[in-house]
Amino acid sequence: MDHYAISRRLTLNYRFAFQGEPLRRVLLRCALPKNIPFQQDVLGIKCSTAPELIFMDNGNRFAQFDIREIPSK
Repeated sequence: MDHYAISRRLTLNYRFAFQGEPLRRVLLRCALPKNIPFQQDVLGIKCSTAPELIFMDNGNRFAQFDIREIPSK
């Protein structure tokens, strides 16, 4: 059996550590995976927080998150 034909589920978790002044806002832009013929089919994308905006730029799809409630340590 061709091991490239097996479906896989991928979960990404990001953790950031910032030092210095307290943060009031983080604007995060992430590239979203796309279908590539004969290589990958993206069956779905789920985000724990809904993106503020999904947009195309130079043929790629991005999600933008505007995070304003940032807890202090």
